[in-house]
Amino acid sequence: MSKVSIIVPVYNGEKVLKRCAESLLNQDHKDIEIILVDDGSKDSSFEIISEYAEKDERIVPIHKENSGVSSTRNLAISKAKGDYIQFVDVDDWLPFDSTKLLVRALEENDCDMAIGDFYRVVDETVSRKGSIKKGGVMSLVEYADKMLLTPADFYYGVLWNKLYKKSLFDTIRFPVGKRHEDEYVIHYLYAVSDRVVCIPDICYYYVRRNGSLTNEVSVASIVDAKGAILDRLRLTDSIGEHELAARGYYKEFLDLADLCTEKNWKEDKDLIWKRYEEFRKLIYLRKYTSIRKQLHLLLTYVSPYLHCMMICLRRWSKPSY
Repeated sequence: MSKVSIIVPVYNGEKVLKRCAESLLNQDHKDIEIILVDDGSKDSSFEIISEYAEKDERIVPIHKENSGVSSTRNLAISKAKGDYIQFVDVDDWLPFDSTKLLVRALEENDCDMAIGDFYRVVDETVSRKGSIKKGGVMSLVEYADKMLLTPADFYYGVLWNKLYKKSLFDTIRFPVGKRHEDEYVIHYLYAVSDRVVCIPDICYYYVRRNGSLTNEVSVASIVDAKGAILDRLRLTDSIGEHELAARGYYKEFLDLADLCTEKNWKEDKDLIWKRYEEFRKLIYLRKYTSIRKQLHLLLTYVSPYLHCMMICLRRWSKPSY
């Protein structure tokens, strides 16, 4: 049986930690180590972690000074002894067969990464995401296509509904100081994977909390998310998938142009414009798009306001009934 290292960053999680930890200890797949890393919590989180560690030797307790989720995950990866790595957020929990199903899918299909379905939990409402209709091995191009064209889709852009070979992290770590840190890493993980498999089974309960960092909409959050996408586009282009990178670039550059002209972001305009300038450097990707899109991109390159003018002209030109 292959050993799995389950990594859980913890910060002020005393109210939800027990639910999460119990779900991990009750996994059908017993050959696991559960690395609970307390990131300088101000509540009783580490005391709870220590109590669990005394009762079950599979719990690996770590306490550190607060430095953020990226450095916390990086530390846990360096301590992990398993063949595979699974990430869980302390707010969330796993079905009892989650690890078993993901390990089975990964090993039976000789893959480096396995992706499962999940439930979304909002207050007392539990709903299935249900986008994986049929399981199977995905080509890396198919996976990249889904990440670039649906970057907000949790299936492909987050860490927690997946199982990874530990070897994928030999040269990859999370960027410290970034929001959307998983989005900065996931495309590098797929780039070093030979094969990826999806399964339609439920492998995760994702809790969406109002006011959480994940759900916070701010200029800094948007700029970091766009930075991760920019990184993703560069990588996709560098491995020869030029048309795929161009499709993603067209969508994201125009979206960023909209943000540049958004009046609500006046105070943090410089952050958005800086990211816009970085996107302008990839304008060469236009040659892999249609003539119409090339024109649109060139006008947007000159000014985001020209992009907005084009959108307005299209609307005005449509007949009204």
